[in-house]
Amino acid sequence: MAAATPLHTPAPINVHFPTSSGTDCPGYLSDKNRDSEAGLVVIQEWWGMNKAIQKTCDGFSVQGFRAVVPDLYRGKVAQNKEQAGHLLGGLDFPKAVSDIVSAAQYLKSIGVKKVGVVGFCMGGALAIASAASSRELDAAACFYGVPDLSKFNASNVKMPVQLHFGKFDDAKGFSDLEAANRLEKWLKDAGVSVELNIYDAGHAFHNSENPEAYVVKAAEEADAKTVAFFRKYLSGTTSNVPTGPNAERTFIAIKPDGVQRGLVGEVISRFERKGYQLVAMKFVQITKQHAEKHYFDLREKPFYRGLVDYVTSGPVVAMVWQGKNSVKGGRVLVGATNPADAAPGTFRGDFALDVGRNVIHGSDSVENANKEISLWFNENELFNWAPSDKNWIYEKP
Repeated sequence: MAAATPLHTPAPINVHFPTSSGTDCPGYLSDKNRDSEAGLVVIQEWWGMNKAIQKTCDGFSVQGFRAVVPDLYRGKVAQNKEQAGHLLGGLDFPKAVSDIVSAAQYLKSIGVKKVGVVGFCMGGALAIASAASSRELDAAACFYGVPDLSKFNASNVKMPVQLHFGKFDDAKGFSDLEAANRLEKWLKDAGVSVELNIYDAGHAFHNSENPEAYVVKAAEEADAKTVAFFRKYLSGTTSNVPTGPNAERTFIAIKPDGVQRGLVGEVISRFERKGYQLVAMKFVQITKQHAEKHYFDLREKPFYRGLVDYVTSGPVVAMVWQGKNSVKGGRVLVGATNPADAAPGTFRGDFALDVGRNVIHGSDSVENANKEISLWFNENELFNWAPSDKNWIYEKP
């Protein structure tokens, strides 16, 4: 009889770093970004260092951070809630905080200038504990987890803190609304810069590996806020972060076939006529490594290698467009992936016949738009400017 597939598969261990206890801590260091001077320590849920937290770590890395997960359970991964409870109950919290601080020190040893910490559930509580225990960190984000605040001094928190909790979370005393509000007050009373975000969701709404809890809209919104928060406080860059209801950004790329067929002007013209604002553009021929990062989520698909070869076969026009509901609106302009299903009036409906030569790429979610923009553009390549016709596009509030 074949062995059952584990519910929670351990993430690979590819790094070890020294800790204050004199022993090494194993961990997972994402290879999706090797150059950023902004780092993140990503803290696991109570399950352990599994594939879900690896995916989260990789996601932050693609967004522009050097990201590492310290393995707080030293290779153990729970397969059910009973096992997770035993692992959590046996966790030495001060030692776990020491591992987190050591992970931050490790990132700085490989060239990172500023380090943030972000954690989920148990990891959220540890993110707050770490923020109150170390000066090695520069910003902290906590998802639905509050430690025993009586064991920490809020005045020791010398960094901005962002909080993410679900309105319907029923983990009383740990991550329900009462706990979230108590944590916010604890921080505010100590003069800490704190931002509390509440979502129409329950506990673990960010965990895409948990279909019963995962809430796509809440997770995407939280991701966008978290990335903007860490970019602001870990890089010091604020001028190019758009704000307001009409500031949503999407990534659009005219593929090699669209460039070769002279459709660049047509694409730009349609987006401008719609009312969207161009905030970045470049003409590039990307490497296979870049293409593999862009299509990372499709790496298990049979067409993946052909897709990478195709998009690297000639120059590409990469663009960032900004405007109200630009992700959804951009996808409408682009049309269905298969040109046979694309409506007339869309780019693929009008200019493509074959799914393997479908002219154009458009982000399919706000979360992916943020990832793709970070992959293709540096902050100083994104421009904030005010078009003179905006009052003729948007009704004044």
